[in-house]
Amino acid sequence: MLASIGERIWRVEDERLLRGEGAFVSDEFAPNVAYAAFLRSTAACAEILHIDVTAALATDGVVAVLTGADVLEDGLGGIPWEVCPPGHENKARFQGDPDIAESQPLLAHLRVRYVGEPIAMVIANSQSAALNGADAINVDFEYGDATVSIHDTRISEPCAEALFTAEVGDCIGTDAAFKSAFGVVQIRTHIPRLAAAPIPFGIPSRSTSFM
Repeated sequence: MLASIGERIWRVEDERLLRGEGAFVSDEFAPNVAYAAFLRSTAACAEILHIDVTAALATDGVVAVLTGADVLEDGLGGIPWEVCPPGHENKARFQGDPDIAESQPLLAHLRVRYVGEPIAMVIANSQSAALNGADAINVDFEYGDATVSIHDTRISEPCAEALFTAEVGDCIGTDAAFKSAFGVVQIRTHIPRLAAAPIPFGIPSRSTSFM
């Protein structure tokens, strides 16, 4: 059982890390390893007018540069949702149902919707070459107005391309309860985004030919 707040949590991994015995993805070496690096969007909302990968392909050690156009051409689709948006649990036909919320693009195509969205993937024979190749890519944007908060979304007309909408509970009953209440207190709070991500993160893989 997890310890309660305020209780000491016994750490079990520190000793091997302090002794230099930790195992990380970068420690895994194999012959003919290729490395990937991503060029990510610096814009929260923009149309992609043009992607120039010429300099990236000319970078020493770079093997290939892939964009959203390549993903579309290969028919790879996107990453389906894992957790159903609230209020749609009974409507989803299956996990990742695109009628509930569209898939996350593997690589942005024609537009970007958040800072950090992957635009291109560079494959190279070393990590440094992959990073240099990503730096050499030039993207022309036509910037739009980003909606970065729930408050901004509620006052936008029309709603700024919501990926999905959800209503949970009894809206009519809630409105009636507020109208009949002796007093109503309003408060606005801000909860920052949180994304748990292990460091480092990587997946060593090996290609095998099947006859």
